[in-house]
Amino acid sequence: MERILDVHFDRFKYGRDLSVDARRIEKWLAAGPFRTTHRLDFYEVLILEKGKGTLYLDSERMSLIAPAVVMTSPRQVRRIALEEPLDLHLVVFTPDAFDCFAKSTGPQLTRQSAVTFPPLPAITRLAQVAEDMWREIELCPAYLPQMLGSLLAQFMILLCRQGPPPNGWLDNSSLMARLNTLIESHFRQQHQVSFYAESLNMSPDHLSAVARDESGASVSKLLQKRLHDEARRLLASQMRISSSALGKNDPIALP
Repeated sequence: MERILDVHFDRFKYGRDLSVDARRIEKWLAAGPFRTTHRLDFYEVLILEKGKGTLYLDSERMSLIAPAVVMTSPRQVRRIALEEPLDLHLVVFTPDAFDCFAKSTGPQLTRQSAVTFPPLPAITRLAQVAEDMWREIELCPAYLPQMLGSLLAQFMILLCRQGPPPNGWLDNSSLMARLNTLIESHFRQQHQVSFYAESLNMSPDHLSAVARDESGASVSKLLQKRLHDEARRLLASQMRISSSALGKNDPIALP
């Protein structure tokens, strides 16, 4: 049985009893425990600005392609495999910090883990608040718990506005199943990748990257194939009708 490494929140990292931490990391390689199977006892939010990889979370597999926001919950079994180093902002907080926020604002922020792909302005706003939190925690000599609490509340409210994907956590196979359902329902009228990306709450680039990984074809190619199949079906139907009108019953082969 694979060994699972437990990673604990360091409350006294800065010599103060904190329930939140934040930092900016460039060219992160998921070294140490993150490259192996592990679980955290705290919430983690990654604001990805650059890079690419895969998150294995419990029994799910999810592509990580910046820009994106990733939130995971305590006690989930995780592993991160990177194809490219990540530039990111990291915000972590304890379950009691989450509970305190939920009591004061209502249960707006889901406890379910999620990967979302909000527009760039939303990524920029979250990153700026995360940067302010890091400066307050690590650099400000006149540390004020009230200021940090205010920044955390602002960060979590912004996170609430992004929300998880409309139908919760999606692994790659579930995402492809939903994409295929959308294509089947809308391919006659909707020929733009952006329509399908917006329906799945992610960027067109990310959706096409997942499609290529899972099916070997981009979303545009999948749409073209479906349109071509429909054209062949309609042509075959029309030819069968014409053949019947002429009194012929042999099927007609199409390329």
